[in-house]
Amino acid sequence: MKERVVTFGNHSQLTGIVTFANIQLNPSRFSVLLLNPGLLHRVGFNRFNTDLARKVQSKGISSLRFDMLGIGDSASYNTSLPYDSQAMIDIDCAIDYLLNTTSSNNCVLIGLCSGADYSHHMAVNDNRNRISGAVLLDGFAYHTLGYYLHDYFPGILNPFKILRFLYKKIILKRLSSMRQSTSILQPENTYTRTFPPKNIVINEMQTIINKGIKLLYIFSGGIPLYYNYENQFKDMFKSVDFKNNVTFRYFKEANHTYTSITQRNYLMQIIETWLVSLNNISVNI
Repeated sequence: MKERVVTFGNHSQLTGIVTFANIQLNPSRFSVLLLNPGLLHRVGFNRFNTDLARKVQSKGISSLRFDMLGIGDSASYNTSLPYDSQAMIDIDCAIDYLLNTTSSNNCVLIGLCSGADYSHHMAVNDNRNRISGAVLLDGFAYHTLGYYLHDYFPGILNPFKILRFLYKKIILKRLSSMRQSTSILQPENTYTRTFPPKNIVINEMQTIINKGIKLLYIFSGGIPLYYNYENQFKDMFKSVDFKNNVTFRYFKEANHTYTSITQRNYLMQIIETWLVSLNNISVNI
């Protein structure tokens, strides 16, 4: 296996590791850029980025995993730009470096949570045909009628869930207002995200699909506040013409960062198979 530590970007402030494709195989038409999940550094959640990079290397796919400014071994974040704006600049630099280093025609972006959000925005705004695909893990999600049915209907049949709901919504709320300490009394609310308006995401998704970019959306059971059943993705975006460019999966048993080795290996297998299908045109997953 051939890997190299690299620095790139403005004043070589960004640090990453390139995993080069197995030279005994026909190199892939694309390479893979693995993004930071939140504030985790380039190894990814539970070493997922590292493990996936080495796994797809055996399929002839090169990759880059790197640290954005302020994370891991890259330089400190000390610009006046908003963090998200700087992150997009960092990713833009990483794409150029990856394609130049691996002589790839284009790349596939893979990201969890904020990494999925950045992948979406890069795919929308890239006008140089550098992106051929994206894997978005726990990306944008919106409530549907099915979401509410799955969330509330089981409670109607279970009196203990009704009591628990009333306890959270009434008793804890009153106590928290008295003590002004909701963060302590309601720790389940620590993981929250704000998504762009749904109509904007729908239009942007259609733009990405119209470019011919392939998309793999995977949602875990670790974000029940936003996503809680198998076909929610299809219900959320029923107005979008997928044009056979979109695949989606729901791993109900997995948590947000796939701490289960079994679920993480299954996730890796799904992504690997999908990546191979981009070269082989058609592979069922």
